[in-house]
Amino acid sequence: MLKPDFPLHSKRLTPRLGMRREAYLGENESVKGEWTDGVVYAMPDRRWRAR
Repeated sequence: MLKPDFPLHSKRLTPRLGMRREAYLGENESVKGEWTDGVVYAMPDRRWRAR
C-alpha cells in the first residue's frame, strides 16, 4: 500500500496517460538517512507507439 504522503497527482495522472503500476518497492532507497518507498510505472509498447 502506498504511504499517505505519496504524491496524489501521480496516482491520478499515470492511469490517464495509459501507464500502469508495475511494482511497489517498500523501503528501497535511503534519502537523507531515511528509507523511502518507490513505485515503478510502465506503459505498454503498443500504447506508446499509438501516441
